[in-house]
Amino acid sequence: MIARFIGLECDRLSAANLAVRQVDVVVVTDSAGLARSAELLGSTGDERANGVIGAVAAQLNLHSPPTSASGGAGSTALRAGYSCAPEGATATLERR
Repeated sequence: MIARFIGLECDRLSAANLAVRQVDVVVVTDSAGLARSAELLGSTGDERANGVIGAVAAQLNLHSPPTSASGGAGSTALRAGYSCAPEGATATLERR
C-alpha cells in the first residue's frame, strides 16, 4: 500500500533527492492487534511521504501485538522504507 501511494510522488521525491528513505514508526494497538494510532519517530524529509506512511501504519492489523502488563493494548515498533526507481516504487514495513 505504501508503494502504491509513494509511487504517485516519485517524480517529485526524486527531484528533491528524497527517492530513498526510511523512518521508524510506533503503532499503538488494541488487544486484538488492530492499530489505533501511529507515530513517526523522525521524518523522511517529506511531509506527504510521512503522511502516507503514518496513514498506512495506523490501519494495520498486526495480529499478535505485544501486550501491556495488564493484558490490554500495546505498541509495536516498525521501520518503514521506500525507494523510487525508474521501474516503480517499492516499500518495506518490518518489525523492529
